[in-house]
Amino acid sequence: MSQLPSISGSQPIKELKADLFGKIELIRLADGSLAVSRNYRVSRRWVRPLAYFLAAREKKILKILEPLNEPRLPRLLHWGDGKLVRSYIEGKSLYEHKITDSEFFRNARTLLDKIHACGVAHNDIEKPANWLLIGNNEAGIIDFQIAFFSRRRGPLFRVAVREDLRHLIKQKFRNCPQCLSEEEERLLAQRSVVARLWRAIVKPVYNFITRKLLNYSDRKSSIHTR
Repeated sequence: MSQLPSISGSQPIKELKADLFGKIELIRLADGSLAVSRNYRVSRRWVRPLAYFLAAREKKILKILEPLNEPRLPRLLHWGDGKLVRSYIEGKSLYEHKITDSEFFRNARTLLDKIHACGVAHNDIEKPANWLLIGNNEAGIIDFQIAFFSRRRGPLFRVAVREDLRHLIKQKFRNCPQCLSEEEERLLAQRSVVARLWRAIVKPVYNFITRKLLNYSDRKSSIHTR
C-alpha cells in the first residue's frame, strides 16, 4: 500500500453529521483543497468496533478503486488516528435535486460498470444520498462502507451486482419514470431471492434495532455525502 499523505495542518470547516457511529466533518487541507473526514474514534463506545469495521471496509474499497483514477468516486487521502479522510466531490445528491434527463442514468450505469469490473459491489445505492449530480449530467457515487470486494466474482457477487443495477433503475424510476425501458421495468420488478429474504426477514429486525432501540436512521439526509 502506498504511503498516504498527512492531514496535519488541516482545518475543520463545519460538522456535517454526528451520530452514534461518530462524526463527519468538512475540512480544508493544508494545500487549500476540501476533504471529508469520518471520525470513528468519537463514536459511542459500545458501537466503536462496528464503526471501525465499517471505516476499515471503506478504506479497503477505496484503495481497490484507486487505479480507476475516477474523479466521480472518492479517493482515500488519510487513514489513521481514528479517522478516514477522503476527497470531497462537488455536486448535489439526489435528495436535493430531481434528475429528469436520462443521460444522467446512462452516465451512472457506465460508472457502476467500472466499479463492478473491479470486483466491487456497492450494496447501498438505493439511498439517493449516495448518488451525486456532478456538473452537466455526470453521476458520482460515494459511501462505500458496506461495499464488498470479490476476487472470484462468484454467485453472491453476481447477485449483488444485479441488485446494484436494480437499485440504479429504482433511482431512475423515482426521477425519470418515463425513461424506463421495458427491460428495466422487468428487472425492477424482479427482486432476487436474497433481496426478498432481506425485505421479509432481516430488514424489519434491522429497522426495529436501529430506529426503535438506537433511535438511529441511516436514511436521514445530510450533506456529508459529497
